[in-house]
Amino acid sequence: MRRFSVLAVVLVAVAGLAAVGRGPGTAAQDGTPAAGTAAHPLVGAWLLNTDVDDPGSRPSTLASFSADGVYAQVDSDGSAGIGSWAATGPTTADMTFHGLLPDEEGGGMTTVRAAIEVAADGRTLTATYTLEFAGADGAATGQYGPGHVTGTRIAAEPMGTPVGSLSDLFGQFGEEGATPEAGA
Repeated sequence: MRRFSVLAVVLVAVAGLAAVGRGPGTAAQDGTPAAGTAAHPLVGAWLLNTDVDDPGSRPSTLASFSADGVYAQVDSDGSAGIGSWAATGPTTADMTFHGLLPDEEGGGMTTVRAAIEVAADGRTLTATYTLEFAGADGAATGQYGPGHVTGTRIAAEPMGTPVGSLSDLFGQFGEEGATPEAGA
């Protein structure tokens, strides 16, 4: 019983300190402006398309803007980017993210800086961005651009009525009755 009460006191103390912004771990977050981001219409998951000349083309990036100002993306080629974003207005934001370049391409890093605007309906966005490359030695190229991006929010949808079983689906790819591992 003593163990439970000591743990409860510690949890209450940590929660109290965190509420006033002085708790453990807050120093790492001080550089990420999260004020005003929780209710911002950018928060959520998005399909992004960098080919704005062909609006019907397939999105090339899955992106997520979290309420605490963290940005994460995965591109169709499997590369990833991590960064941060900050609200600049009720429907606008600035974002910076980095992506690592593979060693076979010389290594280094890509930096993208963007100005984003979410449409009034909250379902689409547009952005203008610059690209900067830094080699493995850290030498940067300077910013190039602007480039343009459009995005569509990924909305939660209820499960539909199946048109076939998973065995039917994966059987089309050559292995009779093959199904993915549960939870994979």
